[in-house]
Amino acid sequence: STVMTLGGLLAYAKTPRAAGGVIIARAVRWLFGAALLVFGISHFVYAKFTASMVPAWLPPAQIFWAWATGVAQVAAGLAVLTGVQARLAAILLSVMYAAFSLLVHIPLLLARPHDHGAWAENGVNLVLVGAAWGLAEMLSGPKSVRAAAR
Repeated sequence: STVMTLGGLLAYAKTPRAAGGVIIARAVRWLFGAALLVFGISHFVYAKFTASMVPAWLPPAQIFWAWATGVAQVAAGLAVLTGVQARLAAILLSVMYAAFSLLVHIPLLLARPHDHGAWAENGVNLVLVGAAWGLAEMLSGPKSVRAAAR
C-alpha cells in the first residue's frame, strides 16, 4: 500500500495547486526506491510462494520467474535510489507490472470471475502499474523536478 500511496502523491504533485511538489517528488523517489528493494527481497524470501503465482506453462520454470522478478525489482530500486538509469528502470518496472496483469491476474479473473480476491489483486497490480508509470513520468519531467528528486 505504500507504493500505491506514493503513486497518489505523484499524481497530486503534478497538479497546478500542489504545495511542495518538488519536496514531494524527492520524498517519493526515495520511498519508492526503498519499497522496490523490499519487494525484490520478498521475492527471494518467499520464493516458493511467489513461484506459485507464476503460470506453470511459462518457460523455463516458475522459480526462475520468481527470482528474475525479484532481481528486476531490486535493480529498479537501486536505479531509482542512485539516479542511474532511473527513468528507464521505472518504465521497465511499469512494463513488468503490466505483464503481471496479462499473464497472472487476468487469467485468474477469467478462471474465477466471482473471486473477490482475484479482482482485488488485479486492482492492486494496476495501481502499481500506474504508480511506476507516474514515477517514470516524474523522472522525465522538467529539469527542476528531476533535479529536486535527486
